[in-house]
Amino acid sequence: MTSRRRQGRCRYRLLVGLAALAVGATGCRGGARAPLRRYALHGVVVAVEPDARRVTVQHDDIAGFMPAMTMPYQVKEPYQELRALRPRDTITAEVVAQGTDVWLEHIVRQPGAH
Repeated sequence: MTSRRRQGRCRYRLLVGLAALAVGATGCRGGARAPLRRYALHGVVVAVEPDARRVTVQHDDIAGFMPAMTMPYQVKEPYQELRALRPRDTITAEVVAQGTDVWLEHIVRQPGAH
């Protein structure tokens, strides 16, 4: 075998080994996730979809996160709190963002809503 051929095989093995190491290293993070970021939300319920665990809210500016807009939000646990909401309810909630995932927690219907 020529030395050039050996060098080519060694480079190939080295590249394959490095690729395997890179893939293995990313799998060893043990579920490392982006940090949770939390923001206060104040808005009006537009639509409620309890079975889909979703509520659409027309909200004010969310300081440090997004401008005022109307958008649907997923609601994780406890999603049962959605069943008490109705369109036109004024609510406060906590927007939780983790990477590209965004959802609501701690939804509170404000007195006098409707």
